[in-house]
Formats: sequence, structure tokens, C-alpha cells
Amino acid sequence: MINRFQEGALKFSRSKFTVLLMSLMALILIAPMLAHMIWMRWFVTFSFIAIILASVYVLNATVHNIRGFIVLAFLAILIQLISTVYEHSLWLVIDNLVICVMLLSAVVAMYHDIIAENRINLDTMLGAICMYIMIGIVYGEIYSIIAILQPGAFVHDVSVLVGKTVTNFDLHYFSLITLTTAGYGDILPVTGFAKAVVMIESITGIFFLAILVARMVALQRYDDVDKQDLDA
Repeated sequence: MINRFQEGALKFSRSKFTVLLMSLMALILIAPMLAHMIWMRWFVTFSFIAIILASVYVLNATVHNIRGFIVLAFLAILIQLISTVYEHSLWLVIDNLVICVMLLSAVVAMYHDIIAENRINLDTMLGAICMYIMIGIVYGEIYSIIAILQPGAFVHDVSVLVGKTVTNFDLHYFSLITLTTAGYGDILPVTGFAKAVVMIESITGIFFLAILVARMVALQRYDDVDKQDLDA
């Protein structure tokens, strides 16, 4: 039992998705605990930088146009730092847009990489988890842009919180909840455009899981058939 656990831990540490997954989980789990601290913004900035660098590492072996991806990553990091120092709405919108393009490009490349696999392994499973979380973050960035361009597009439910401004983290939390179709109702989209994007994310979450799970089940079946043929 212990040997199996040690073997699993060793495989996890050697997976190319380990650093990316840990960076994503740090952003999700630690950021809420630092919400009221002064340096919260810097923690989020460095978390995004870690996610960007980890994405470059993951895609280095699979993306043909890796130079273009690296340039985009460098641009994303630079703008991320500028928007942290100069918290102007214009820089924040540009920052969110670049992060969206960066993460979405990574998700598409990772998806093609996983689809091309012939069997399920640890990298396949960790990559699927990373993609799912990154899609939630992309929509969170889109909601942040909407909130800047349309103040009041998202509000807290009056029965939960009155007069509290919806923060950037609140929008990422709302995005992940929407992606999983949990829908607690503590944050509400108000404008028509915000509602439209929320509906699209809900559909994305459902179809992404359906397609990905179907693909992984098919890979598992092919793997089982191959093992049976070898045994025969």
C-alpha cells in the first residue's frame, strides 16, 4: 500500500502538469484567505505569472509555434506587472484580455495534446483538470472586463450582502461556480450582455465535461482491448 502511494506520488511529481496544477490550486485556494490583505493583488499577479510560465513549460514539447506562444507569455507577464503597479481601468482591461488569449491558447493546445493520446495516463488526467480550471479562469477574466466596462453588471444578492462591491476574485469564484452549474445565487448578472456570457459558460461547462469524459472512456476501452489482445 505504501509502495503504491510512493509510486503514485513520484509519478505526480514527474508529470509535466504538476507545476501548472499546483499554481492553479494556489490561486484558487490561497487567494480567498488573503482577500483583505494589502498585498493580495501582488499574490494574484505572481500566481498568474506562475501559471503562464507553467503553461509554457507544458506546451514546450507539443506546440509547434512555441516561439509565438513564448512571446505572448512574455507580453502577458509584462502587462500583468504594469496593471498591478498602475491600476488604471485601461491597463486592467488590456491585462484581462491578454490573459484570456494566453490561457485560451494554452487550453486549445492542451486539448489537442490530450485528444492525440492513445491511452489514459496521469498526464491525461492532470491535463484535463488543468484545462477545466483554466476555462473557469478565462471566463472570470471576461467577467472582470464586463464589470469594468459596465459597472454594476454583477451584484451580490441583497439577501446575502448589501452594498458590497463585487471584487475581481468574486467574479472568478462566480465563474467556477457557473462552469460547474452549481449556481449558489449569491452573485447575480444584471445586464443583458453579462447574462449572455454566463449562459455560454454554463453550456461550455456541460459540453466540455461530456466531450472530454467520452474521449477518456473511449481511450480506456481501447487500452483494455489492447491488453486483452496481448494476453490472448
